[in-house]
Amino acid sequence: MGCLLLDSKDAVDQAKAAGLKALSDAVLAELHASYRGVIASGYEENPGLAESAGQKIKRSKAQNLLLRLDKREREATLFAHDFTVSFSNNICESDIRMVKLQQKISGCFRTMDGAERFLAVRSYVSTARKQGQDTLQVLSALAQGTPWLPAAGET
Repeated sequence: MGCLLLDSKDAVDQAKAAGLKALSDAVLAELHASYRGVIASGYEENPGLAESAGQKIKRSKAQNLLLRLDKREREATLFAHDFTVSFSNNICESDIRMVKLQQKISGCFRTMDGAERFLAVRSYVSTARKQGQDTLQVLSALAQGTPWLPAAGET
C-alpha cells in the first residue's frame, strides 16, 4: 500500500508540474483498482478479518490499519482527486509543534487569556505563511493597526 500511495503521489506531482488540475479518469480508475487489489491481498493474508470487522476484538496494528484503509479509501486517496489536499499531514503537525514546545518549556500557560493570545498569534502567523506572506511584514502590519487578511474564499 505504501508503494501504491507513493507512486500516486509521484503521479500527482508530475501532473501538477505539467500544469494539470486533476489526474485523468483512467489514472484514477487504475489507482482505485490497485488500491482494492492491495486491500484484497491484505484480507487474504488475514483470513477471517473481514467477517470480524465490526466486532470489538484485539487485533494487530497491521490488521487495524487494513480495516481503516478499507473503510476510508476516499480519505486515503483524496490527494489524488483534489490537488489542494496535501499528501501528508506535516503541515498540521508543524502547526501544533510550537504549542507542544511551549508546553514543554514552561509546563503550561499561566492563564487562559495568555494561552488564547499565544494561539491567536500562532494561527495568524501560520495562515499568513501558508498564503505565501512574509512573517515579519504581516506582524509589523498587525502592530501598526493594519493587519494582513487573506482574500475572501482563501483559508
